[in-house]
Formats: sequence, structure tokens, C-alpha cells
Amino acid sequence: MAQAEHYQIDFPGFLRTDDNRYLKHEDFLVFIAGAAPAKPDVSDPDRARVWLRRQGVKGEIDGLPPAEVSRLIAAAQKAIIAKYGRGHGTLPAVPDSPAPSDLGAQQPSEE
Repeated sequence: MAQAEHYQIDFPGFLRTDDNRYLKHEDFLVFIAGAAPAKPDVSDPDRARVWLRRQGVKGEIDGLPPAEVSRLIAAAQKAIIAKYGRGHGTLPAVPDSPAPSDLGAQQPSEE
């Protein structure tokens, strides 16, 4: 069994996805806010939390399991595509974070 499968590695302020990627809470909320209806004078995190409640998320996002994080990202992507249409531009990227095995990787040497 791979170490990542055996131990759950959590970092404060980060969420983990099904494919063992990590993203900051703030980045997650900004991305999710793109799926929420635009309302003037409402911050991105507040809009995101309203959308999350509509998706069945109760309380804080700290304890979301990786499968739920991945499901919410996929649902937000679908909502953003429906909201803006495929031809309107590119879908905003979910911030990519290194896998846990990459966190301790050495920098390539300059030769």
C-alpha cells in the first residue's frame, strides 16, 4: 500500500482532492464563487459559502473529505460553463498544487 493511501496528510489551510492535490481554502472559495450568482457588494467567500450551502455543505470547509472537494470542484466547473458558455473563453483553472511526494522534492540543479 502506498504511503499516501495509508496515511491521510492534512495541512492547515488546505483542502485535498481525490487525486491528492492540495489547494488553499482561499483559492477554493474564489473558484467556487465563480459558480455562484453575481451579486454586487458581496465578497467572493460569502458568495461561495452560499453556493456551498445549496450543494449541501453545512458548516466550515476544513473537514471536507477529498471526494467531496473533488465533487464540488466538478459541480462548480459545470455551473461556470453553463453560466458563461463554452465559447465565451476558457474555464478558470483550479489552482494546481504539488502532490505530497513533490513537497520535499529537491530543486533541479543548474548545470
